[in-house]
Amino acid sequence: MSTLDMTEKARVSVYDLAGNKVAEMSNATAGQAVGGLAKGMYIIKTVSANGIKTGKVQIK
Repeated sequence: MSTLDMTEKARVSVYDLAGNKVAEMSNATAGQAVGGLAKGMYIIKTVSANGIKTGKVQIK
């Protein structure tokens, strides 16, 4: 997995560990996309001009 830039504007998709899409935003940061989610682990996929990146995030 690539290192995520939580401040880069991109198309962001957020998935729970079961693979269900729980959020999706365009022209947003990964930090904005995970705002308001319940505590737990999530997989984040960002698509921007710099490429496609994925990573894990834990919301505490």
